[in-house]
Amino acid sequence: MLSPGGGILGTYSGHPDVNTVNKPFMPVGILTTPSDKIIVTDMNNHSLHIMTDQGQSINCYHLYVMGILLPYSLVLSTTGSIFIGCVSEKGSRDTTKAKLYELNYSGF
Repeated sequence: MLSPGGGILGTYSGHPDVNTVNKPFMPVGILTTPSDKIIVTDMNNHSLHIMTDQGQSINCYHLYVMGILLPYSLVLSTTGSIFIGCVSEKGSRDTTKAKLYELNYSGF
């Protein structure tokens, strides 16, 4: 995390209840919300990490319980939706398995 002056405030290495040595934090997509929350996709663990603008963990959402696997990219719409782009499974020859999901959000 960077300070307004460009200095390093600290680093975020994943949620301790989710990320392990075997399944380390793998951030690939990032966005900020109008309320200055930071959302990061974690492809290894099929999850979204929600943080404050200071990099402190607020929550970690397990997307796999909703059937969302391998989250990669994020975009925020003006209508209160987050779009999550997912990649195909490694080694898959069928690239049509990549998906786009729309999640409505509030409160972060």
